Amino acid sequence: MTDEVPAPFSNPLAAVREVIDDAVAVPARVEEAPPPPTLGSLWRGEAAGPPPEPPPAQDHGGGRALVPAAGLPEDCPVTPLGVQGALYWYLDALNQLRDVPAKDHNKNVIRSLYGRHLGELRAHFPRHNKNAEIIGWDGEDAAETLMAACSRKGVWDVQGRVRGPGGWLGEHGELIFHCGDIVVQGASGTSAECAARPDQIGRFVYPASAALPQPVERAVAGEAGPAGQLLELLKTWHWARDETDAILLLGWIGAALLGGALDWRPMLWLTGDKATGKSTLQKLLKYVLQDGLLSVTDPTEAGVRQTLAHASLPVAIDEAEAEEDNRTLGKIVRLARQAASGSIVARGGSDHKGHTFTVRSAFLLSSINVPPLQSQDLSRITLMDLRELRAAKGGALPELRLDPAAIGEIGRGLKRRLLMGWPRFAVTLETWRQQLAAGGAHAARGADQFGTLLACADLLLFDGPPDPDTLDAWTADLGAKAIAARTDDAADHERMVRHLLSSILDVYRGNKRVTVAGAVMAAAKRETVDPVDTPEGAQAALQTYGIKVHELGQGEAAGDGAAVQFLALANNHQGLAHLFERTHWAARSGAVGGWVQACMRVLDARAGNLRFEGVATRCWLLPLDAVFGEGDVAV
Repeated sequence: MTDEVPAPFSNPLAAVREVIDDAVAVPARVEEAPPPPTLGSLWRGEAAGPPPEPPPAQDHGGGRALVPAAGLPEDCPVTPLGVQGALYWYLDALNQLRDVPAKDHNKNVIRSLYGRHLGELRAHFPRHNKNAEIIGWDGEDAAETLMAACSRKGVWDVQGRVRGPGGWLGEHGELIFHCGDIVVQGASGTSAECAARPDQIGRFVYPASAALPQPVERAVAGEAGPAGQLLELLKTWHWARDETDAILLLGWIGAALLGGALDWRPMLWLTGDKATGKSTLQKLLKYVLQDGLLSVTDPTEAGVRQTLAHASLPVAIDEAEAEEDNRTLGKIVRLARQAASGSIVARGGSDHKGHTFTVRSAFLLSSINVPPLQSQDLSRITLMDLRELRAAKGGALPELRLDPAAIGEIGRGLKRRLLMGWPRFAVTLETWRQQLAAGGAHAARGADQFGTLLACADLLLFDGPPDPDTLDAWTADLGAKAIAARTDDAADHERMVRHLLSSILDVYRGNKRVTVAGAVMAAAKRETVDPVDTPEGAQAALQTYGIKVHELGQGEAAGDGAAVQFLALANNHQGLAHLFERTHWAARSGAVGGWVQACMRVLDARAGNLRFEGVATRCWLLPLDAVFGEGDVAV
């Protein structure tokens, strides 16, 4: 080969031959293939060789250099989050969460992502004329770059990764308040905090939304502080438990602000007739929490859930009255129950795909009467009765004038108090829980419910832990009579037995009818009950319903002493199915009755096989001593 530039070849094939003839032969180099990675190396993530070099920065058609990790210009106002199916997720120029389908990456959508930074599009994705002059921006180039940037981030699941407005727990145990346009993050273990614009913080994304009130700079404890001032306002209502209910409501307001930072979000239900101030109280809550409260009337479960979206804001529902058909309200209560513990709920969508959601909001409902609720709902609800407002000594009712601005400032002060006290919250909560459980009046769920309310009130009102005298006083005040009398916290099998014994049999004599309890007492020869004249008559009446009183002898009863009497309930019987109709213990065709599972939980219950009116039937035998107590139904 020479340095002279050869003349153009007239024959292309001759040119190829000359190039081949002048080429220097390169001997082939045979290398051994690296051994395949072992299972151990794959498990430990050991690489077979050095990691690949990142792609070099590229000049994007005369624009600015791209950042290798994200594939976007350094000053790009759009943050790629990842891909989920055909959806590409971004934080736009306003830090709002955006999901853009692959087919919708057109110029208008990209303009909306860039927002007020439209001028950057020309710099990032310039379009040139034939004179290399920038005459606009290339939409196809921008779409490809944005989608590739999302793909580099990998698969991204919105569930559990997005946190909207409200309170949250940081990855290091710190308290975070997402205030819409700013995120206030407390330092772990201290009362200091920092504020930043909504963005990614650790694993979570805090997208921007409408601005909410931010914490004030300083808030003191005690009567002069925001919590003390609010408590004095709450005391002006006539509560059934006076100051106790006022403090519990203050604790709920604290829990409402904390929202997603709590493991348990207590639910309150305010009841009271007219002239008790329920509407004014709801207005006060709106002023305290301002736009940080979802206050609605007559909502649906889906409406509340979709309005909350990723937020942990509290929900207040007014006029949640009992009606002939309580199914809509029942779904709201079920949503509140799920929100209490933050359970993940799955729903099918119109796109034939499953969708999951988690609600982490504290709920408050108010009504004149509380509708019928199941035990699992009642155990999660603190019922608070409002009485008719009391007149002052002069004979006039108290006039409460609410200043929205002043009360809103109190609400901002409560946020500051929670930020200051959060480092001691876990210890304070456990102190209250242990105290309430030790008093014997509360099981684990009751200790969670009231312990959370009192711990939140404690943080708002005080700077230090509760003293022993305060703990003892509250344990006595929230004792069994004050709580259990207001809710039915009996076990499911106890409520089943109670329902059965209070059911009325179709036995008429002298225009009188008898309950199952009366017939059982007569059949057991414990009482004589009208209109059943003899034990034999009572036994015959019971057997038509799949019920009988059965005695086991001394050897059969596996115990010493006289024969033991049992209440026998057939596993499958039309009569019992009629008595349990329209309850959750009801029977279904081809299956044993729903009451059977409850029977299995009765103390010392045993399976049996007895004859009911001559028909052999499997059944459960319940000791009468477990069914009755001192002649009364055990509750």
